Amino acid sequence: MAYHDNMKSVGTIYENQDDHVKRKKSDVTGKKTEVDKLEEALEGSHNILFRCKSVFPFDLFPDELIIDENKIDVRHGLFFASTLSTSIPYTKIVKASSTTGLFFATLQIEMEVFIQQPEPINFLWREDAIKARRIINGLVAANKQGIDFRELDMKKATDEFEEIGRASINPNQVG
Repeated sequence: MAYHDNMKSVGTIYENQDDHVKRKKSDVTGKKTEVDKLEEALEGSHNILFRCKSVFPFDLFPDELIIDENKIDVRHGLFFASTLSTSIPYTKIVKASSTTGLFFATLQIEMEVFIQQPEPINFLWREDAIKARRIINGLVAANKQGIDFRELDMKKATDEFEEIGRASINPNQVG
């Protein structure tokens, strides 16, 4: 049992207590530890910047788009209580584009080459698709500029991202 003297049992996993001492020492220096970074990423995933759904009954199993601080989640409704979920980090997105009609629009997210492209989201309300496209393009542009989102109040910065997305659209696009 001498082997377990320096180990603490956590379920069936043994955790070395010396790791906790090292982690606390790095906290004292003022640098962010990996644990701090992980907690910030987790916190950012709960801060939803924008959410929209496709319109029922035009889409019998509505799709959903969720934009948060770290990524975009696209959930395609397949059948009752069945969805296909795709998470897309901003670093992999080239741009978002929309095709608009009188009432509805389709949002397409283009990924880098050699990455499977997500299915477009159809039958979004026109205003929702335009706003989502602008926010996504603004976040992608800001990410390419090296802006650290963890330093921003993302709820307040969403309007700025939308404005950046408005300014960075292709001249052939409307909206």
